[in-house]
Amino acid sequence: MRRVRRCPFGTMRDDACELREPGRVARIRVAACLLVMLLAAGCSDFDRTRIQALLGSADAQVEIARRYEEGDGVRANPNESERWYREAARQGQPDALVRVGELAAQGDDPAAAVAAYRAAAEQGILAAEVELGRRYSEGDGVPVDFGEAAKWYEAAAEQGDPDAQFQLGFLYASGRGVFRSFETALEWWTRAADQGSAEAQDYIGVLYATGRGVERDYAEALRWFERAAEQGYAEAQVNVSILHAQGWGVEQDLERSMEWLRRAAEEGHAPAQFDLGRRLVEGDAVEKDPVQGAKWFRRAADQGHPDAQWRLAVLYDEGVDLPRDPKEAGRWYVAAAEQGMVEAQFRAAKMYFEGDGLFRDQEKALHWLREAAKREHAESQSLMGVFYQLGFGVKRDVFEAMKWHRKAAEKGVAASQAVLGAAYRDGNGVRPDRDAMLRWTRAAAEQGHPQAEFNLGLLYREGKALDQDHAEAARWFERAADQGYAPAQLYMGVVANAGEGVPRDPARALMWLELAAEGGERQAAEILDTADKKLSAAQIEEARRLAAAWREQHPAP
Repeated sequence: MRRVRRCPFGTMRDDACELREPGRVARIRVAACLLVMLLAAGCSDFDRTRIQALLGSADAQVEIARRYEEGDGVRANPNESERWYREAARQGQPDALVRVGELAAQGDDPAAAVAAYRAAAEQGILAAEVELGRRYSEGDGVPVDFGEAAKWYEAAAEQGDPDAQFQLGFLYASGRGVFRSFETALEWWTRAADQGSAEAQDYIGVLYATGRGVERDYAEALRWFERAAEQGYAEAQVNVSILHAQGWGVEQDLERSMEWLRRAAEEGHAPAQFDLGRRLVEGDAVEKDPVQGAKWFRRAADQGHPDAQWRLAVLYDEGVDLPRDPKEAGRWYVAAAEQGMVEAQFRAAKMYFEGDGLFRDQEKALHWLREAAKREHAESQSLMGVFYQLGFGVKRDVFEAMKWHRKAAEKGVAASQAVLGAAYRDGNGVRPDRDAMLRWTRAAAEQGHPQAEFNLGLLYREGKALDQDHAEAARWFERAADQGYAPAQLYMGVVANAGEGVPRDPARALMWLELAAEGGERQAAEILDTADKKLSAAQIEEARRLAAAWREQHPAP
């Protein structure tokens, strides 16, 4: 015959004392049964708390959850911990509701998190009120609703929470969800500042520095900035630096300004690191030190500061203050380009195209060029025209090329103006148009574009599109020739030898022909073969002297 034991509550059951009643009543009976047995046998504090939890004590359930979470007196068990938190939360236990909200947020369930926080906030739980204010302000798990954010921040602020007081002040200062009022913002920020909120102290300083809600008072601004700065708040340290540099509210002191700027930079404030780097590179109010400046640029650049990334790239690219390092330049150009810095996008495109510092990649070059061109970067639009003209990375399309060159030309890019001038002359991608040809050729020539200067000289010499004027032709030829443009040097040799628009000067003509031949003009080399026989030794010697002097004044790049 099977032996059975009686439940201490007097109900006959099997040796597990299993109760068959459904739901909570069953758990209570089991817990009561266990409690009696444990009391009889002696039990731990954890066991007693667990029994209380089973009996439905929400506070005990939270305590058991905490112990499972922290491994306090029991092996840590996140699943058991969460189960008990949820059990207590179902009874509305505020600490449990907050923790369930945190767990839901960690589990990427924002709706559940908001529901839990709201239930706790409605019981006046400070942490939940602050969290709801943040979520409505940032749109985290709920649509952005500054009015609702202000409601919950105010509830927490009235309980004395300095973060909520600061955030509520910010809403009043920006007029989000409440009527804009710098005076009310100042009231809340002052309450937060009096509790030591460095952020609030800094913002009060901003109000006094800008005269918003109060009369402008730089000395009072400095007092608030310094309170925040002494706590290590980097933004305030920068503001103290600015006031000392400008002499606002205090006697100008550039050395003191640099001290505060350096402190902010050492706190990891990226804009301060950038400004410190800039000052060191430029020698602005400090001894010039490009090496140290580059180090500060790098620290800011590593935090994603686009201006620092750009300046660092330029330092390495130009190789003036630091040894040139194309790889580092390319790396930082791309980093700045990815943050939308247009000039960096253009430089990155060029480096990808040329294979200088970055592996040659026409696809990436075209990508960055398009990005910059779409944002109306004139040089990028000009280079897009070149890509379509020559078929680099795209199908050759002279009509598309002229579209891009026109955009750049209208922004004043001389190279594209010169291309358009030649295109209207030849009918290449556009209909021939004399007036447009003259307008764009002259615009480029007046900016010093050598090919356009040469083309304008040809127009004056030929006397077709313009009235013939040999002197004007020679003037434009010489401007282009003096920039090393070989075709113009050839023509200067011709006109100087013939006295066409300039006094005849065989020695100077020989000089220009010699330079043109060095620049690859075959016709100049052919003329030189016979010119020597027609000139005296003195003229030849003078030509060589003039050519040497020109080379000295125009060193090769």
